[in-house]
Amino acid sequence: MRLKLRDQFPGVDFSFLPADIVSQILNFGLPRPLMFQVTGYNFQENRLFANKLLRRIETVSGTADLRIQQPF
Repeated sequence: MRLKLRDQFPGVDFSFLPADIVSQILNFGLPRPLMFQVTGYNFQENRLFANKLLRRIETVSGTADLRIQQPF
């Protein structure tokens, strides 16, 4: 499904959140098992770093639905 959506809607980000209560509880209420937050005073540098971090995490086997929550 991920591949079909990506091919049919290029440039659109899709993610699939866990629908079951067990996964939500195990994730402490977070929509993902792992979440990263980049903060700082320089918005442009923060954005560059977040994009670089995302590209590196994409190389980790088994990861899916990676995205930046607030794209501008």
